[in-house]
Amino acid sequence: MAATKETVLQLTALVRTEWREPFLTALAGIAHNHVGPLQHAKPPFVAVRNSVAAYAEVDRQRAATFYESLIEAKARDQQRVGIYGVGELRVARAVDRLLEVLVTGEESCFNPGGVCVALAKIGSPAAHEALVTLVDKEPLLRWGHCWASVVML
Repeated sequence: MAATKETVLQLTALVRTEWREPFLTALAGIAHNHVGPLQHAKPPFVAVRNSVAAYAEVDRQRAATFYESLIEAKARDQQRVGIYGVGELRVARAVDRLLEVLVTGEESCFNPGGVCVALAKIGSPAAHEALVTLVDKEPLLRWGHCWASVVML
């Protein structure tokens, strides 16, 4: 994975000013689950992982805002990408938004484990408190997702 991340970082350094908007638009298309060349070349998660890293490398603030906005998207796949993105980018301001959209239990369209992992990666005092409170009050999270959060800490 280190070689892949290094390659992504080196390639994003080559993005010229005139290519910036089309490049970021293409990365946003991956997050919105549009079919593109990256999704044909790799499993979708790899394309998402690499696109989050690339987007942040070109414009970290814009990437944080973009992935934070996906947390409340109507499409489940886009929500998951948003949760993953804010965790990877350590977007501390997204903690409240993550908690607002989290619904535990069988009817949930969210992956509670993804929220737990995102909170663990964010690592701010508010994220830590939210994670501990969430895992403590939700029995289903204790067994199913707590281990993933511990690994991320």
